[in-house]
Amino acid sequence: MNRFFARASTSTGEPELYCEGNGKTGSAQPLVEGVEKVYIKYWLAAGAAALEASALTADQWPKVVAVDLCVLVRGAPGGQRLRYVDCDGISAIGSDTRAAGVLASRGGAQSRGGSNVTITHTAKRTHTHTQAHHAKFQRGVVLPIVLLISAMVLATSAAWFETSLAAGRDAANVRDYLQAFHAADSALNACARNVITAESGDSKQPLLAVQPAQWKVESAFETGATAPFAQWPGSVRAPQCLIEPWRLASRANAQAYLLTARGFGRSKDSQVWLQLELVIENGTSERHWRRVAARPF
Repeated sequence: MNRFFARASTSTGEPELYCEGNGKTGSAQPLVEGVEKVYIKYWLAAGAAALEASALTADQWPKVVAVDLCVLVRGAPGGQRLRYVDCDGISAIGSDTRAAGVLASRGGAQSRGGSNVTITHTAKRTHTHTQAHHAKFQRGVVLPIVLLISAMVLATSAAWFETSLAAGRDAANVRDYLQAFHAADSALNACARNVITAESGDSKQPLLAVQPAQWKVESAFETGATAPFAQWPGSVRAPQCLIEPWRLASRANAQAYLLTARGFGRSKDSQVWLQLELVIENGTSERHWRRVAARPF
């Protein structure tokens, strides 16, 4: 990643645009003379104004939808101080007799799903208004080079923006999975406690001779499943749990239960399924955990 900034040259005292790569800190190289300042601001979705990087929090970076780049340049000395429009669109008077101008670009990003991001940009140039000073301005600053640097910065911003979006999506997916997992795990534990309590009260339920499989049928699951919690914070639906009793052929005195829990994330498509084989025999319980790798429906 390259870092672009403007500062005064140690040899000439003139402001210059520098570029520093991440391979060697402190080895910035001058690119073009006459660049006083470089402003980079970021637009958030539905934001009222562009923000500087220092004003953005870690959670806001994935929400950036556009990048504003503004370069303040100056030309050769003239006879008087002149007005120009700065990067904020405000009319200002030059600090000396040099002609000043602004080169501004905006890079916009539009997500099209997955990791595809379309980057577009527009550019504008403002400067002092007299033709004579405009000619001096052109001679004092190599405008094509500055525009090239602007394009380079926008390209770097576009690459960073695409990486940021991908990282943001990955982080969101992980959070969504953990949300669904914790919901399913809590529902499974609640159902296990309910089964043990019912068993201690000698509750009788019909038994199957083979391992249950009703949890694989959507209609059967939706009909037979219970919701141990009325709602789960951050989930689109409350977690569900289906209890299916069955008999172990090898252990006549044991009562077995297959517990299947489904937890949700922020959407119905984000689901985690967990299972528990609970065996109760002579007042003791055994738990055999299983994770369902794929959704049954």
